[in-house]
Amino acid sequence: DIKIDLICCSDLKRAVDTVKIAFGDKYPIIADKRLRELNYGDFNGKPSEAVEPMKKEHIKEPYPDGESYEQAIQRTHDFYQELKEKYPDKIVLIVGHRATQYGLDTLVSGKTIEECLNAPFKWQPYWEYNL
Repeated sequence: DIKIDLICCSDLKRAVDTVKIAFGDKYPIIADKRLRELNYGDFNGKPSEAVEPMKKEHIKEPYPDGESYEQAIQRTHDFYQELKEKYPDKIVLIVGHRATQYGLDTLVSGKTIEECLNAPFKWQPYWEYNL
């Protein structure tokens, strides 16, 4: 059993639904748009095979009608800073997306965006970070 004081999640329906299915009303929940997946703009909903080869081109340059990885990671950093200020010493479960993970990896592990994008993704039940 992991002690949790608060759950923060992306405000996208699938993330909120996942939290409600997994935890019901057991914990307070905050849904925040800063934990959303990267906005791929014109490429939202396209197969990953179409988007993957373009990732490195969009570290600084936003996807057409979307955002860049730098922009997505900055919004997640802003969220984490606010979280630390409002909930110091709390154990917070964050339910997000790959952009959320990249934000944590760059903030906590000191990885570069390039390192995050180059690392093969391996699903696991959770990642633990100490902020």
